[in-house]
Amino acid sequence: MNVPLRFPGSDSVSDILSEELTSREYNHKIIDAYLKKYDSNVKLVAEKPDVGMSTIYRMLKEEEQTSASKNSGD
Repeated sequence: MNVPLRFPGSDSVSDILSEELTSREYNHKIIDAYLKKYDSNVKLVAEKPDVGMSTIYRMLKEEEQTSASKNSGD
């Protein structure tokens, strides 16, 4: 039985991969999906894609800084 792979709270993988993003952007998208699914439990999220908790915190900080710089340009 062939079941399409899906990320939590998103469309199928083919829909996600149809976007032209960098690997960093894809990684952020995956981590964001896990954070939503697991109520921002960083320890649990870190176990899923097998990354360190510090990596997730760094990604969150980068997103926060990117968001702040985009908002300051308005």
